[in-house]
Amino acid sequence: MSMGVSDVYISDDLFYNLKEVKAFLTEKNIQIRIILNRIPSTSPGKGYDLCGTYISPRDMPFLKDLIDVAEFDCGKIFYD
Repeated sequence: MSMGVSDVYISDDLFYNLKEVKAFLTEKNIQIRIILNRIPSTSPGKGYDLCGTYISPRDMPFLKDLIDVAEFDCGKIFYD
C-alpha cells in the first residue's frame, strides 16, 4: 500500500510560479506548505538577493488561496 505525498514545501522557481504549481498539485490532491519566517530559497545568497522571495503580512491576502498550510519555525524546543 502506497501512502503517497500529502504536502510539499516549495521554494525557488516553484514559488515564482505559484499559481501553476497550485493547479498541478491540486489535481494530485497535494497541499502546499510554507514556513513564513524563512525565505523560500535554497540559494547561498538568500536574504541578501534583492530579487529574492520575501513574505510579509501584506502578502497573505494574495497567498491565502495558494498556500494550504502556513507555519513558523520556532527553533528547538527544550523541555525540563
